[in-house]
Amino acid sequence: MAEESKVEMKNIFAMFLLLLSAASARGAMKAGILPEYADIFHSPDKSSMVLTAVAGGTEVMVSDTAVRGKDGLFWRKIRAPGGQVGYIKSSDILPRSSPVVMREAGMQDLPRIGADAEGGHGDWQWRFTLRAMGIGGLQTRPSAWVVGGDGEFSYSFTRGERGYDNRRAALGVAASSFNRVLFVTLSVIYRVYTQSRAEPEIRLRMGRDLQSGRNGFGIEGGVRYPLALGSGPQVSLNLAGAALMLLSSDSLVLYSMLAGLGFHI
Repeated sequence: MAEESKVEMKNIFAMFLLLLSAASARGAMKAGILPEYADIFHSPDKSSMVLTAVAGGTEVMVSDTAVRGKDGLFWRKIRAPGGQVGYIKSSDILPRSSPVVMREAGMQDLPRIGADAEGGHGDWQWRFTLRAMGIGGLQTRPSAWVVGGDGEFSYSFTRGERGYDNRRAALGVAASSFNRVLFVTLSVIYRVYTQSRAEPEIRLRMGRDLQSGRNGFGIEGGVRYPLALGSGPQVSLNLAGAALMLLSSDSLVLYSMLAGLGFHI
């Protein structure tokens, strides 16, 4: 009798493990990450430590069961490609599975944006940028401290399967004003992709000072940092350092720092 009880207990325990394994297998699914960058947190709370960030379109394993965090948001457990296990906001997940699985996971109402919405074209990306910057720096010949402003409108012309591929390079027009100089230029812009929010930018400029008629060129290196991550128009903080030379017998050189905002649509 005792032996039969032991066998029965073993069978129950084996069945329990089988059910647990099945539940675990069902508790994860392939998913994409939205928006282009998504933070993975240590716990289901925005105030917890950020473990890493994942680029848009990256496939990860994510739980199909959401939990409500202290902040009132719904979160899902996630395993990133690097092996980190943490939590991600449910609103940052785009399922890549059948409608049945989506419905069972309670994710059928997620907005259809990114690769699925664009028919495989890539993550949501912006094309046009309007940037306004303040200038502070030092000019030579004559030597003087300068304060001014810089405005630029640009269009991203590259194409690719991911959002960041579609804005790597851009062409623009810009105007810089400082100390009786109005420098109007063409800009060539290259953006460097990273897995963080910060996006380095390099600018080459060539144009003409409308006040003196002198031609000139400049180079700028900086970084843009989006204030929000989402699938619509975006505002970013921009910081940069630049050098500008106006060509003449007594060429003027301006070394400056720039800070301002960018608006992307």
